[in-house]
Amino acid sequence: MRAVLTTITVFPPGTMRAALVALAWGLLLGPPPLHADDTGSVRLTNGTEVLGEVKGLDFGKLELSTGAMSTVYIKWDRVAAVRAPERFEVETADGSRYYGQLQPASAGKLGVLLADRVDELDLWSVVRIRPISKSGFIPFSTRR
Repeated sequence: MRAVLTTITVFPPGTMRAALVALAWGLLLGPPPLHADDTGSVRLTNGTEVLGEVKGLDFGKLELSTGAMSTVYIKWDRVAAVRAPERFEVETADGSRYYGQLQPASAGKLGVLLADRVDELDLWSVVRIRPISKSGFIPFSTRR
């Protein structure tokens, strides 16, 4: 006769109930949307549109945080249009600065909306885009 070894797993009291309650809440609420933070969009020169949160532009690369692909960096010369409802500081090659939301404009241009006025900037002239916090504070760049 062979001896059969069995293993019995014992959960601490209340652990199984807590797991079942968590599972029930998860099923009730459902999964979060794939692009919860995808508040803006970037259209590339090949026509592809990528949804995400625009984080900024520095060193010729646009930083875009997406729900599906995490953070992506897009070469600025591949960008055809940008839309972002957050407020940004946009700096051009001649040192001019513009403040407002980003929106598509005519071909090859970036619209910066502040109040009821839209400034159209040539995409090639934009060298930096930095977010402005809700308090109006413009953070210093941590990258050099």
